[in-house]
Amino acid sequence: MKREREIKKAIKPLCKIFKIKYGYFVFAEGLELLYLNGQQIKCTGDTVEQIRDKVIGYIFVEIYCKNNSIGAFQKQTLNVIKKDWIE
Repeated sequence: MKREREIKKAIKPLCKIFKIKYGYFVFAEGLELLYLNGQQIKCTGDTVEQIRDKVIGYIFVEIYCKNNSIGAFQKQTLNVIKKDWIE
C-alpha cells in the first residue's frame, strides 16, 4: 500500500496536467501495473523514477507523436518507449 501511494503521488501532477486517468496496482502475484487512460504498462520492480519516466514516455507517444514526426528512427524510438506496454 505504501508503494502504491508513493507511485500515485509521484505521477499525479503529470497526469493532472495532461488530463490522464491513471492507476497503479500491485497484484498478489507481485505483478505491478500502471494504467494510463486504459493503457496497461508493466512496472514490476521499477523505481519511482522509472515509473515517472514511463508516464513521460506515454505523454510523448500519445500526445506529441500523434501530430509530429521524430525523424528517421521513429519506429525504433517508439518500440523502446513502448517495450513494457501491454497491447
